[in-house]
Amino acid sequence: MNVDNQKEYLVSGELAESLEIMAAKVDSTPEALLASIVSQYLGRHVVPEGAEERRAFRRVDISIPAMLYLEEDGKASVRYQPANIRDVSPGGMRVVCSGRKLCGRLASEYASGLEFEVIFSFSEDMKPVRFRCKSVRMEVVNKDLHIGARIIGSDAEGKAMYDRVVDSDLC
Repeated sequence: MNVDNQKEYLVSGELAESLEIMAAKVDSTPEALLASIVSQYLGRHVVPEGAEERRAFRRVDISIPAMLYLEEDGKASVRYQPANIRDVSPGGMRVVCSGRKLCGRLASEYASGLEFEVIFSFSEDMKPVRFRCKSVRMEVVNKDLHIGARIIGSDAEGKAMYDRVVDSDLC
């Protein structure tokens, strides 16, 4: 980077303390960690000049722990896997599972359009909601399995809460 183009920004208070703690955990400097976080954020959210946004709907970045529920063998067996919902849009969500596998199997072993349920709660004092989803895309990114899922069903209460989150200004 050209030195003439460098700018300096301040991070203070609890955010600075959290950044220092996290940097120590990942064996990095706070400056390098912050640069990496900002770079990743910009890579995901800034459309390159001259390119068009391909998404039909705006995404809301979130981080909600969830559980994936997958029926196999004609509903004779079920599997669960912890996951994290990373973003939501009016018609779907991106779910991330640690590691390269989904319920013990490589993503490539599943048929296109895999159906599964995502079970989660928007807050600790709320009962869990279930969304029936269909995978649109599965890919390994930085050693984690990312699943782009289209929502194909939910109960009315869960849908209403989901719509409030999608329509909010959360980032």
